[in-house]
Amino acid sequence: MYLLQKISFFLHILSGMLIAVSAFGFPIVESALRKGNNLGLHRLSLKFSELARNGGVLAIITGLYNWISIGGVPKWLIVKLILFLWFVVSGIFVGIKYVSKRENILETGKTSSEELSSINKVIKVYSYINLVVFVVIVFLAVFKPF
Repeated sequence: MYLLQKISFFLHILSGMLIAVSAFGFPIVESALRKGNNLGLHRLSLKFSELARNGGVLAIITGLYNWISIGGVPKWLIVKLILFLWFVVSGIFVGIKYVSKRENILETGKTSSEELSSINKVIKVYSYINLVVFVVIVFLAVFKPF
């Protein structure tokens, strides 16, 4: 049982690293995309989203196992879980919607630069909000303030 807990904790930290690469890398790629929209950078942005999705699934599985094995429901963990749910829901509804719109525009090339600029602004705000949420989640996990 002890070894299983250590493996689960290791995988949970690994999932956090996958999410961190995405949370920090996504805004950087988005910044480059604002300077010059190209399909290659857009696809790199999609790869970061895949990393976050895979890391998120791993984080949910290992997080639930860790929570059950540790027991108890500290307040910081409830807040962390709510923020993580925000991360997942925003990725599903905002991220996929606008990133898919941008992909369609870049593939067809049939739209005004104003519409593309508008979509890029939404994605920029989305990426920075998720970066802040990720940092708060890590802060809660490390410092357990309440």
